[in-house]
Amino acid sequence: MTGGAEAFVGRGWRFPLLPDASGRLAYAAGADSVRDCLLVLVRTGLGERVMRPELGTRAPELVFAPGSARALRELEDSVRFAVRDFEPRAAVDDVRAQAQPGEEWRVTVSVDYRVRATGRHETLVFPYYLDGGAGLVDGAGAFESGAGGGEPS
Repeated sequence: MTGGAEAFVGRGWRFPLLPDASGRLAYAAGADSVRDCLLVLVRTGLGERVMRPELGTRAPELVFAPGSARALRELEDSVRFAVRDFEPRAAVDDVRAQAQPGEEWRVTVSVDYRVRATGRHETLVFPYYLDGGAGLVDGAGAFESGAGGGEPS
């Protein structure tokens, strides 16, 4: 990554806050920093942040609305608009919210995006579970490389 692109994408605390191999606070930079911020954004419900009530998505109210395609489309729009409005380092290519037949207890949201500074394409896959939980696809790697050749973190 070039110096200018790295300065634009930035570096910050890894999320969730975890220690690195040496026991110090872990940091994320570049595309990893963008991914971590997108995870926070997707996990945050509108009105949840007292000082920034407009930050977040409608996911908590829409993700398990009575099985309608309309609710899934509204969820997609909510995620798309949140990324557009609150994560200027990412350009959204596509957002998909899907409920699989027979798995009504889970809705999966996929966000295909490009890191603006580098052009790197990435996909964030994030399931919501009916019991109120939300998590990563395999518990660790919600980050999947896109067709553009990005590397998983």
